[in-house]
Amino acid sequence: MSHPKPWSRADYDLLEARLTAGHRYADIADEMGRSVISCRGTAQRIGLATSDNRLWRKRRDWPEIDTLITDCIQAKLMTIPQVASYLAAIGKPVSARAARRA
Repeated sequence: MSHPKPWSRADYDLLEARLTAGHRYADIADEMGRSVISCRGTAQRIGLATSDNRLWRKRRDWPEIDTLITDCIQAKLMTIPQVASYLAAIGKPVSARAARRA
C-alpha cells in the first residue's frame, strides 16, 4: 500500500490561496495531484476550514461572475466550457481546469 506524499510549506500555501480565492476542493485536489479527502482534511487540520464552513461561499465576486456568465451564454452564445475558459482568461477562474487551460 502506498503512503500519501507529505505536505510541504508550498503545498499548504497553495491550498490556502486556492481556498481563499473560492476554489472547490475537487479542483484544488485535481491541481495538486491529491485526493479531495486529503485536501479537505488538511484544510480542517490547519484551521483553513471547518466542516460547516465552505470557503467557496465566501467568494465576494459571485454577482459579477453571474453577470459575466449570463452575458457569455445569452449574448455571445458560448458553451459552458467556453465560458469557464473565458472567465479564467480574464482572471476570474471558476475551476482549476479552466485556469490551467487559459
